Amino acid sequence: VVSHNHLRELPERVFRIKESITELRLGPNQLQSLPNNMAVLAALERLELQHNQLTELPPGMDKLKKLRWVLSGEGRRR
Repeated sequence: VVSHNHLRELPERVFRIKESITELRLGPNQLQSLPNNMAVLAALERLELQHNQLTELPPGMDKLKKLRWVLSGEGRRR
């Protein structure tokens, strides 16, 4: 959980434990973009992005085959 930290970018330490991350709660923060290597989070099932400044998702997000739940400012997506 990296929510409520006023983050402007996703910490690199997230990618050091990429095999074990099934849920990533990123809201609320101040993220304006997500890194292009988000697709390496192959175990990711749930992604919460609400209350950030994101306008788009990085390329390759469609490669996250286990991802079933995305919560954005607009609500649940997939």
